[in-house]
Amino acid sequence: EHSNSKPVEAVRTVLDVIQETPDVRTFRLDNSDGSIPFDFPGQFAKVCIPGDDGDIRRSFTISSSPSDKRHLDLTIKLNPDGLVTPYLFEHIKPGGTIKLKGAQGGFFFDASRHSEPLVLVSAGSGVTPMMSIARTLAATNANRPCVFLYGARTPTDLIFHEECKKLAAAHSWFRYVASLSQPEN
Repeated sequence: EHSNSKPVEAVRTVLDVIQETPDVRTFRLDNSDGSIPFDFPGQFAKVCIPGDDGDIRRSFTISSSPSDKRHLDLTIKLNPDGLVTPYLFEHIKPGGTIKLKGAQGGFFFDASRHSEPLVLVSAGSGVTPMMSIARTLAATNANRPCVFLYGARTPTDLIFHEECKKLAAAHSWFRYVASLSQPEN
């Protein structure tokens, strides 16, 4: 069934800020009241921060799985020249709040409509929708063949590397292949 829920704007409390790599953090937001509907892995939320001339909005894919409704994870790479990510990295700590509108977007995985084996391909911070999909497959015991090909520059830039290795070790249906463009010698 396709989601008909409209994106909801709400202020969420930050439960945790997880340093994933030197320039990537996951902001874990409290959604225990379920007021922001999140139905399909791959959907995104729009983060809203105050700007000089009104609110500034940027979209970030939700990296957590919709099978866990209690929180929403936004895994964000710092863009030093940007407006929104430097603000988040500088000002948002556990206990703080983030205004967001979500979940939305037409690029998502719907297990009822996609029954074939999956190949997930991403690089860098493009890992977020793929992680949401992989976490959903694991959480729902989907047992569906899935190969995840993930590229990054260096070992330090691999986001969710340990989690993906654990997923592959725990589930015979999940294969994880990481490729580095600048492997350290």
